[in-house]
Amino acid sequence: MAEKHTYEELEKRIRELERAETGRRSEEEILHESEALFREIFDISPIGIVLGIAETQKFLKVNPYGCAILGYTEAELQQMTVRDITPEEDWNREVKMIQARIAGDPSPFIIEKRMINKKGEARWFRVTASAFQSKLHGLRAIAFVQDIHDYKQSETVNAALKARIQRLKKAESLGRMAGAVAHLFNNQLNVILGSLELALNEAAGNEGLRHKLQNAMQAVHRSAEISNLMLTYLGLSFVRTESLDMANVCRRYLPLIQLAAPKGISMETDFLPAGPIIRANEGQLKEILTHLITNAWESMGDRRGKLTVAIKTLPLADIPDSQLDPADWEPVASFFACLEVADTGCGMTEEELEKIFDPFFTTKFPGRGLGLSAIQGIVKSWDGAILVESRKNHGSVFRVLLPVADNISSLSPEKPFPDDEVAFR
Repeated sequence: MAEKHTYEELEKRIRELERAETGRRSEEEILHESEALFREIFDISPIGIVLGIAETQKFLKVNPYGCAILGYTEAELQQMTVRDITPEEDWNREVKMIQARIAGDPSPFIIEKRMINKKGEARWFRVTASAFQSKLHGLRAIAFVQDIHDYKQSETVNAALKARIQRLKKAESLGRMAGAVAHLFNNQLNVILGSLELALNEAAGNEGLRHKLQNAMQAVHRSAEISNLMLTYLGLSFVRTESLDMANVCRRYLPLIQLAAPKGISMETDFLPAGPIIRANEGQLKEILTHLITNAWESMGDRRGKLTVAIKTLPLADIPDSQLDPADWEPVASFFACLEVADTGCGMTEEELEKIFDPFFTTKFPGRGLGLSAIQGIVKSWDGAILVESRKNHGSVFRVLLPVADNISSLSPEKPFPDDEVAFR
Protein backbone atom coordinates (compact mmCIF):
# COMPACT_ATOMS: atom_id res chain seq x y z
CA MET A 1 0.00 0.00 0.00
CA ALA A 2 1.34 3.44 -0.93
CA GLU A 3 2.69 5.59 1.90
CA LYS A 4 0.34 8.48 2.90
CA HIS A 5 1.63 12.01 3.45
CA THR A 6 0.32 15.18 5.06
CA TYR A 7 -0.50 18.23 2.95
CA GLU A 8 2.66 19.98 4.24
CA GLU A 9 4.80 17.06 3.07
CA LEU A 10 3.04 17.03 -0.29
CA GLU A 11 3.65 20.76 -0.78
CA LYS A 12 7.32 20.31 0.10
CA ARG A 13 7.70 17.54 -2.45
CA ILE A 14 5.94 19.61 -5.11
CA ARG A 15 8.44 22.45 -4.53
CA GLU A 16 11.29 19.95 -4.81
CA LEU A 17 9.93 18.77 -8.12
CA GLU A 18 9.73 22.33 -9.39
CA ARG A 19 13.40 22.83 -8.48
CA ALA A 20 14.48 19.55 -10.00
CA GLU A 21 16.98 19.82 -12.78
CA THR A 22 15.64 18.16 -15.91
CA GLY A 23 19.22 17.20 -16.82
CA ARG A 24 19.56 15.01 -13.72
CA ARG A 25 16.08 13.43 -13.96
CA SER A 26 14.10 12.35 -16.98
CA GLU A 27 10.76 13.94 -17.89
CA GLU A 28 9.20 10.52 -17.49
CA GLU A 29 10.34 10.32 -13.86
CA ILE A 30 9.01 13.81 -13.11
CA LEU A 31 5.70 12.99 -14.80
CA HIS A 32 5.42 9.73 -12.87
CA GLU A 33 5.96 11.47 -9.52
CA SER A 34 3.52 14.26 -10.46
CA GLU A 35 0.84 11.68 -11.24
CA ALA A 36 1.52 9.92 -7.93
CA LEU A 37 1.13 13.21 -6.07
CA PHE A 38 -2.13 13.97 -7.88
CA ARG A 39 -3.45 10.50 -7.04
CA GLU A 40 -2.56 10.97 -3.38
CA ILE A 41 -4.27 14.37 -3.25
CA PHE A 42 -7.27 12.87 -5.05
CA ASP A 43 -7.49 9.99 -2.57
CA ILE A 44 -7.11 11.92 0.70
CA SER A 45 -9.18 14.99 -0.21
CA PRO A 46 -11.80 15.84 2.47
CA ILE A 47 -14.33 16.80 -0.23
CA GLY A 48 -15.72 14.77 -3.10
CA ILE A 49 -13.87 15.02 -6.42
CA VAL A 50 -15.58 13.79 -9.58
CA LEU A 51 -14.13 13.53 -13.06
CA GLY A 52 -16.63 12.99 -15.88
CA ILE A 53 -17.52 13.38 -19.54
CA ALA A 54 -19.03 16.83 -20.08
CA GLU A 55 -21.40 15.91 -22.94
CA THR A 56 -22.94 12.81 -21.32
CA GLN A 57 -22.41 13.62 -17.62
CA LYS A 58 -21.07 10.09 -17.18
CA PHE A 59 -18.84 9.41 -14.16
CA LEU A 60 -15.24 8.48 -15.01
CA LYS A 61 -13.47 8.72 -11.64
CA VAL A 62 -14.77 9.47 -8.15
CA ASN A 63 -12.50 9.80 -5.12
CA PRO A 64 -13.11 7.80 -1.91
CA TYR A 65 -14.79 10.68 -0.08
CA GLY A 66 -17.15 11.27 -3.02
CA CYS A 67 -18.09 7.58 -2.99
CA ALA A 68 -18.62 7.66 0.78
CA ILE A 69 -21.04 10.60 0.80
CA LEU A 70 -23.08 9.06 -2.03
CA GLY A 71 -22.94 5.51 -0.68
CA TYR A 72 -21.84 3.95 -3.98
CA THR A 73 -18.59 2.30 -4.99
CA GLU A 74 -16.61 3.91 -7.79
CA ALA A 75 -17.43 0.97 -10.05
CA GLU A 76 -21.17 1.48 -9.44
CA LEU A 77 -20.96 5.20 -10.19
CA GLN A 78 -19.04 4.54 -13.40
CA GLN A 79 -22.16 2.80 -14.70
CA MET A 80 -24.28 5.91 -13.97
CA THR A 81 -24.62 9.56 -14.98
CA VAL A 82 -25.16 12.68 -12.88
CA ARG A 83 -28.78 12.77 -14.02
CA ASP A 84 -29.38 9.26 -12.62
CA ILE A 85 -28.88 10.52 -9.05
CA THR A 86 -30.39 14.01 -9.41
CA PRO A 87 -34.09 14.82 -8.73
CA GLU A 88 -35.88 16.25 -11.77
CA GLU A 89 -36.40 19.71 -10.24
CA ASP A 90 -32.69 20.10 -9.46
CA TRP A 91 -31.63 18.68 -12.80
CA ASN A 92 -33.69 21.27 -14.70
CA ARG A 93 -31.58 23.99 -13.05
CA GLU A 94 -28.24 22.23 -13.39
CA VAL A 95 -28.54 21.13 -17.03
CA LYS A 96 -28.67 24.76 -18.22
CA MET A 97 -25.34 25.43 -16.52
CA ILE A 98 -23.81 22.28 -18.01
CA GLN A 99 -24.99 23.18 -21.51
CA ALA A 100 -23.40 26.63 -21.20
CA ARG A 101 -20.01 25.05 -20.38
CA ILE A 102 -20.30 22.62 -23.29
CA ALA A 103 -21.00 25.63 -25.51
CA GLY A 104 -17.71 27.19 -24.44
CA ASP A 105 -18.32 29.15 -21.23
CA PRO A 106 -14.97 28.78 -19.39
CA SER A 107 -16.18 29.91 -15.96
CA PRO A 108 -16.91 27.39 -13.20
CA PHE A 109 -20.43 27.22 -11.76
CA ILE A 110 -21.59 26.66 -8.20
CA ILE A 111 -24.94 25.08 -7.40
CA GLU A 112 -26.66 23.84 -4.24
CA LYS A 113 -28.58 20.74 -5.26
CA ARG A 114 -29.88 17.43 -4.02
CA MET A 115 -28.47 14.07 -5.01
CA ILE A 116 -30.00 10.69 -4.26
CA ASN A 117 -27.67 8.35 -2.40
CA LYS A 118 -27.70 4.56 -2.55
CA LYS A 119 -30.25 4.43 0.30
CA GLY A 120 -32.67 6.47 -1.81
CA GLU A 121 -32.28 9.59 0.36
CA ALA A 122 -32.17 13.00 -1.31
CA ARG A 123 -29.36 14.89 0.41
CA TRP A 124 -28.11 18.44 -0.17
CA PHE A 125 -24.67 19.12 -1.69
CA ARG A 126 -22.77 22.19 -2.90
CA VAL A 127 -21.17 21.42 -6.26
CA THR A 128 -18.45 23.54 -7.88
CA ALA A 129 -17.87 22.36 -11.45
CA SER A 130 -16.12 23.41 -14.62
CA ALA A 131 -15.31 21.94 -18.04
CA PHE A 132 -11.82 21.63 -19.53
CA GLN A 133 -10.35 20.38 -22.80
CA SER A 134 -8.22 17.27 -22.39
CA LYS A 135 -5.47 16.82 -24.99
CA LEU A 136 -6.10 13.09 -25.08
CA HIS A 137 -9.81 12.68 -24.28
CA GLY A 138 -11.70 15.79 -25.40
CA LEU A 139 -14.09 17.81 -23.25
CA ARG A 140 -14.10 16.68 -19.64
CA ALA A 141 -15.74 17.97 -16.49
CA ILE A 142 -14.40 18.16 -12.95
CA ALA A 143 -16.59 18.80 -9.91
CA PHE A 144 -15.89 19.32 -6.22
CA VAL A 145 -18.75 18.09 -4.02
CA GLN A 146 -19.38 19.20 -0.43
CA ASP A 147 -22.04 17.67 1.82
CA ILE A 148 -24.20 20.52 3.21
CA HIS A 149 -27.29 18.52 4.16
CA ASP A 150 -27.14 19.27 7.90
CA TYR A 151 -26.62 22.97 7.17
CA LYS A 152 -29.63 23.06 4.81
CA GLN A 153 -31.76 21.24 7.36
CA SER A 154 -30.89 23.71 10.09
CA GLU A 155 -31.51 26.56 7.64
CA THR A 156 -34.99 25.20 6.94
CA VAL A 157 -35.74 24.77 10.64
CA ASN A 158 -34.55 28.31 11.41
CA ALA A 159 -36.65 29.77 8.60
CA ALA A 160 -39.74 27.91 9.83
CA LEU A 161 -39.09 29.06 13.40
CA LYS A 162 -38.66 32.66 12.28
CA ALA A 163 -41.89 32.50 10.27
CA ARG A 164 -43.74 31.05 13.26
CA ILE A 165 -42.47 33.79 15.57
CA GLN A 166 -43.62 36.43 13.07
CA ARG A 167 -47.06 34.81 12.86
CA LEU A 168 -47.31 34.72 16.65
CA LYS A 169 -46.40 38.40 16.91
CA LYS A 170 -48.97 39.29 14.25
CA ALA A 171 -51.66 37.18 15.95
CA GLU A 172 -50.93 38.85 19.29
CA SER A 173 -51.15 42.30 17.72
CA LEU A 174 -54.40 41.48 15.89
CA GLY A 175 -55.81 39.98 19.08
CA ARG A 176 -55.16 43.17 21.05
CA MET A 177 -56.72 45.25 18.30
CA ALA A 178 -59.79 43.00 18.00
CA GLY A 179 -60.29 42.97 21.76
CA ALA A 180 -60.07 46.75 22.03
CA VAL A 181 -62.43 47.29 19.08
CA ALA A 182 -64.98 44.76 20.37
CA HIS A 183 -64.94 46.32 23.85
CA LEU A 184 -65.34 49.88 22.53
CA PHE A 185 -67.93 48.76 19.98
CA ASN A 186 -70.05 47.00 22.60
CA ASN A 187 -69.96 50.00 24.94
CA GLN A 188 -71.15 52.36 22.21
CA LEU A 189 -73.82 49.95 21.00
CA ASN A 190 -75.18 49.60 24.54
CA VAL A 191 -75.52 53.39 24.76
CA ILE A 192 -77.31 53.53 21.39
CA LEU A 193 -79.59 50.60 22.27
CA GLY A 194 -80.54 52.13 25.62
CA SER A 195 -81.34 55.47 24.02
CA LEU A 196 -83.48 53.78 21.35
CA GLU A 197 -85.45 51.86 23.99
CA LEU A 198 -86.16 55.10 25.86
CA ALA A 199 -87.18 56.80 22.62
CA LEU A 200 -89.55 53.93 21.83
CA ASN A 201 -91.29 54.35 25.17
CA GLU A 202 -91.71 58.08 24.55
CA ALA A 203 -92.96 57.50 21.00
CA ALA A 204 -96.16 55.74 22.08
CA GLY A 205 -98.95 56.53 19.64
CA ASN A 206 -96.58 57.66 16.86
CA GLU A 207 -96.41 54.50 14.75
CA GLY A 208 -94.28 56.10 12.02
CA LEU A 209 -91.60 57.12 14.49
CA ARG A 210 -91.78 53.76 16.33
CA HIS A 211 -91.24 51.91 13.06
CA LYS A 212 -88.11 53.96 12.35
CA LEU A 213 -86.78 53.39 15.85
CA GLN A 214 -87.39 49.63 15.58
CA ASN A 215 -85.45 49.55 12.30
CA ALA A 216 -82.61 51.33 14.06
CA MET A 217 -82.68 48.77 16.90
CA GLN A 218 -82.49 45.92 14.38
CA ALA A 219 -79.43 47.57 12.81
CA VAL A 220 -77.82 47.78 16.25
CA HIS A 221 -78.43 44.08 16.85
CA ARG A 222 -76.91 43.22 13.46
CA SER A 223 -73.89 45.36 14.33
CA ALA A 224 -73.57 43.49 17.61
CA GLU A 225 -73.12 40.30 15.60
CA ILE A 226 -69.83 41.72 14.24
CA SER A 227 -68.64 42.34 17.77
CA ASN A 228 -69.61 38.78 18.71
CA LEU A 229 -67.61 37.44 15.76
CA MET A 230 -64.58 39.38 16.94
CA LEU A 231 -64.96 37.88 20.40
CA THR A 232 -65.25 34.45 18.79
CA TYR A 233 -61.98 35.15 16.93
CA LEU A 234 -60.37 35.86 20.30
CA GLY A 235 -61.79 32.60 21.71
CA LEU A 236 -63.92 34.56 24.17
CA SER A 237 -67.30 33.35 22.93
CA PHE A 238 -67.97 30.46 25.30
CA VAL A 239 -70.63 27.90 24.41
CA ARG A 240 -71.46 24.49 25.81
CA THR A 241 -69.65 21.57 24.18
CA GLU A 242 -70.66 17.93 24.09
CA SER A 243 -69.51 14.67 22.56
CA LEU A 244 -70.57 14.62 18.92
CA ASP A 245 -70.28 12.22 16.02
CA MET A 246 -68.67 14.50 13.40
CA ALA A 247 -69.80 12.42 10.41
CA ASN A 248 -73.37 12.21 11.73
CA VAL A 249 -73.66 15.98 12.30
CA CYS A 250 -72.23 16.88 8.89
CA ARG A 251 -74.33 14.24 7.13
CA ARG A 252 -77.52 15.75 8.58
CA TYR A 253 -76.71 19.37 7.70
CA LEU A 254 -75.31 18.87 4.20
CA PRO A 255 -78.71 18.57 2.44
CA LEU A 256 -79.70 22.03 3.68
CA ILE A 257 -76.41 23.52 2.53
CA GLN A 258 -76.69 21.85 -0.87
CA LEU A 259 -80.01 23.59 -1.49
CA ALA A 260 -78.07 26.84 -1.93
CA ALA A 261 -75.44 25.33 -4.25
CA PRO A 262 -74.78 27.42 -7.40
CA LYS A 263 -75.42 25.82 -10.78
CA GLY A 264 -72.54 23.96 -12.40
CA ILE A 265 -70.86 22.92 -9.14
CA SER A 266 -70.81 19.26 -8.18
CA MET A 267 -70.28 18.03 -4.64
CA GLU A 268 -68.87 14.70 -3.51
CA THR A 269 -68.64 13.36 0.03
CA ASP A 270 -66.32 10.84 1.62
CA PHE A 271 -67.43 10.24 5.20
CA LEU A 272 -66.61 7.56 7.69
CA PRO A 273 -69.61 5.30 8.45
CA ALA A 274 -69.59 6.71 11.99
CA GLY A 275 -67.44 9.01 14.05
CA PRO A 276 -64.95 10.26 14.85
CA ILE A 277 -66.21 11.47 18.21
CA ILE A 278 -65.22 15.03 19.15
CA ARG A 279 -65.97 17.55 21.90
CA ALA A 280 -67.69 20.45 20.14
CA ASN A 281 -70.84 22.54 19.84
CA GLU A 282 -73.24 21.36 17.14
CA GLY A 283 -74.37 24.83 16.11
CA GLN A 284 -70.81 26.08 15.72
CA LEU A 285 -69.77 22.90 13.88
CA LYS A 286 -72.60 23.63 11.43
CA GLU A 287 -71.26 27.19 11.03
CA ILE A 288 -67.78 25.85 10.23
CA LEU A 289 -69.12 23.40 7.63
CA THR A 290 -71.36 26.03 6.06
CA HIS A 291 -68.70 28.69 5.81
CA LEU A 292 -66.02 26.39 4.37
CA ILE A 293 -68.40 25.11 1.69
CA THR A 294 -69.65 28.59 0.85
CA ASN A 295 -66.09 29.86 0.70
CA ALA A 296 -65.25 27.04 -1.75
CA TRP A 297 -68.26 27.87 -3.95
CA GLU A 298 -67.33 31.53 -4.11
CA SER A 299 -63.75 30.69 -5.10
CA MET A 300 -65.08 29.01 -8.25
CA GLY A 301 -67.09 32.06 -9.32
CA ASP A 302 -69.24 31.45 -12.39
CA ARG A 303 -67.15 28.50 -13.57
CA ARG A 304 -68.06 24.87 -13.28
CA GLY A 305 -66.19 23.12 -10.55
CA LYS A 306 -65.97 20.27 -8.10
CA LEU A 307 -66.13 20.34 -4.33
CA THR A 308 -65.27 17.45 -2.03
CA VAL A 309 -66.18 17.16 1.64
CA ALA A 310 -64.40 14.40 3.53
CA ILE A 311 -64.18 13.25 7.13
CA LYS A 312 -61.28 11.10 8.32
CA THR A 313 -58.96 10.59 11.26
CA LEU A 314 -55.28 11.48 11.25
CA PRO A 315 -52.53 10.48 13.66
CA LEU A 316 -50.52 13.39 15.03
CA ALA A 317 -47.43 12.11 13.22
CA ASP A 318 -49.13 12.70 9.83
CA ILE A 319 -49.99 16.35 10.54
CA PRO A 320 -47.35 18.77 9.18
CA ASP A 321 -46.24 21.40 11.68
CA SER A 322 -46.04 24.17 9.09
CA GLN A 323 -48.90 26.43 7.93
CA LEU A 324 -51.03 25.42 10.91
CA ASP A 325 -53.28 28.00 12.49
CA PRO A 326 -53.21 29.16 15.19
CA ALA A 327 -49.42 29.46 15.10
CA ASP A 328 -49.09 28.63 18.81
CA TRP A 329 -51.15 25.43 18.58
CA GLU A 330 -50.08 22.70 20.98
CA PRO A 331 -51.66 19.30 20.18
CA VAL A 332 -53.42 17.65 23.12
CA ALA A 333 -54.15 14.25 21.54
CA SER A 334 -52.45 11.56 19.47
CA PHE A 335 -55.34 11.27 16.97
CA PHE A 336 -57.40 13.99 15.35
CA ALA A 337 -60.70 14.16 13.50
CA CYS A 338 -60.29 15.90 10.15
CA LEU A 339 -63.04 17.78 8.32
CA GLU A 340 -61.68 18.41 4.83
CA VAL A 341 -63.21 20.70 2.20
CA ALA A 342 -61.40 20.75 -1.17
CA ASP A 343 -62.32 22.78 -4.25
CA THR A 344 -61.14 23.37 -7.81
CA GLY A 345 -61.47 27.15 -7.53
CA CYS A 346 -59.12 30.05 -8.10
CA GLY A 347 -56.77 29.20 -5.24
CA MET A 348 -54.61 31.70 -3.38
CA THR A 349 -51.14 33.19 -3.58
CA GLU A 350 -48.64 32.74 -0.73
CA GLU A 351 -49.28 36.36 0.31
CA GLU A 352 -53.02 35.72 0.54
CA LEU A 353 -52.46 32.51 2.49
CA GLU A 354 -50.53 34.46 5.12
CA LYS A 355 -53.54 36.75 5.70
CA ILE A 356 -56.65 34.58 5.35
CA PHE A 357 -57.26 34.38 9.12
CA ASP A 358 -56.73 38.11 9.69
CA PRO A 359 -59.95 39.88 10.73
CA PHE A 360 -61.66 41.65 7.80
CA PHE A 361 -59.18 40.34 5.22
CA THR A 362 -61.01 39.15 2.12
CA THR A 363 -60.29 38.64 -1.57
CA LYS A 364 -64.00 38.71 -2.42
CA PHE A 365 -66.53 41.28 -1.29
CA PRO A 366 -65.82 44.52 0.61
CA GLY A 367 -67.16 44.55 4.15
CA ARG A 368 -66.68 40.82 4.70
CA GLY A 369 -63.80 38.83 6.08
CA LEU A 370 -64.66 37.72 9.63
CA GLY A 371 -65.86 34.23 8.72
CA LEU A 372 -62.49 32.45 8.69
CA SER A 373 -61.31 34.50 11.67
CA ALA A 374 -64.34 33.33 13.66
CA ILE A 375 -63.79 29.72 12.55
CA GLN A 376 -60.19 29.93 13.74
CA GLY A 377 -61.39 31.17 17.14
CA ILE A 378 -63.97 28.37 17.45
CA VAL A 379 -61.48 25.68 16.47
CA LYS A 380 -58.87 27.11 18.83
CA SER A 381 -61.34 27.00 21.73
CA TRP A 382 -61.78 23.26 21.02
CA ASP A 383 -57.99 22.66 21.13
CA GLY A 384 -57.94 22.22 17.37
CA ALA A 385 -56.15 23.74 14.41
CA ILE A 386 -56.70 24.50 10.72
CA LEU A 387 -54.39 23.43 7.91
CA VAL A 388 -54.71 25.21 4.55
CA GLU A 389 -53.08 24.25 1.24
CA SER A 390 -53.64 26.36 -1.85
CA ARG A 391 -52.04 27.29 -5.16
CA LYS A 392 -53.11 30.08 -7.44
CA ASN A 393 -55.44 28.69 -10.14
CA HIS A 394 -55.18 25.18 -8.66
CA GLY A 395 -57.81 25.22 -5.91
CA SER A 396 -57.64 25.02 -2.13
CA VAL A 397 -57.94 22.44 0.63
CA PHE A 398 -59.09 23.40 4.14
CA ARG A 399 -58.62 20.83 6.93
CA VAL A 400 -60.14 21.42 10.36
CA LEU A 401 -58.34 19.25 12.91
CA LEU A 402 -60.05 18.46 16.23
CA PRO A 403 -58.92 16.08 19.00
CA VAL A 404 -60.67 12.73 19.00
CA ALA A 405 -62.55 12.43 22.31
CA ASP A 406 -61.21 9.77 24.65
CA ASN A 407 -64.59 9.15 26.33
CA ILE A 408 -67.42 8.26 23.95
CA SER A 409 -69.95 7.31 26.63
CA SER A 410 -71.31 10.87 26.75
CA LEU A 411 -72.29 10.85 23.07
CA SER A 412 -75.51 12.82 22.78
CA PRO A 413 -78.48 11.12 21.09
CA GLU A 414 -79.15 12.08 17.49
CA LYS A 415 -81.23 15.24 17.31
CA PRO A 416 -84.16 15.64 14.91
CA PHE A 417 -83.44 17.16 11.53
CA PRO A 418 -83.21 20.95 12.01
CA ASP A 419 -85.93 23.19 10.59
CA ASP A 420 -83.90 26.38 10.57
CA GLU A 421 -82.35 27.77 7.38
CA VAL A 422 -78.57 27.66 7.02
CA ALA A 423 -77.13 31.13 7.57
CA PHE A 424 -74.70 32.23 4.86
CA ARG A 425 -72.23 34.92 5.72
